[in-house]
Amino acid sequence: AAFRAIAARGRETPFGDDIRAVRGLGQERPLLAWPLTISMLALAGLPATVGFIGKLYLIEALVAGDYTWLAVFIAVGTMISLAYYLRVVAAMWMRPGEEATAAPAIAGASSEADPIDPDAGRRLYLIGPALLAAAGAVFFGIVPQPLVELAQQAGSSLF
Repeated sequence: AAFRAIAARGRETPFGDDIRAVRGLGQERPLLAWPLTISMLALAGLPATVGFIGKLYLIEALVAGDYTWLAVFIAVGTMISLAYYLRVVAAMWMRPGEEATAAPAIAGASSEADPIDPDAGRRLYLIGPALLAAAGAVFFGIVPQPLVELAQQAGSSLF
């Protein structure tokens, strides 16, 4: 969800993947801002997302395996990462967007080959996968049992 939303937004602005590209996204393109918000919260490991469930099971396994020191490092790293992830969310919802006049800054592309597409955030093939991934992050964060069973089956088939 995060990569798809950033890719769509990078086509709309000349800022590429810079934080300036997402400023004001919540007011301009909420349909694109919500998947990015949900994915940032999932990456940070907030409850009701699949990121929380993944970190929870990882920390439980580390503590059970007498690697508590590593579980503490993960918890501290999660707190530090919140500053980075929430910075993106704050830029989307709490900052006004910037007016852009230059060509897009897409890595490896010339401005003539890939001009600014002001409707990129409205194209279903760009935002559809982001919306689907964000919905999956919330669904499996609330109902993690199907993923747990899948992981158990995959683990039992390996051994």
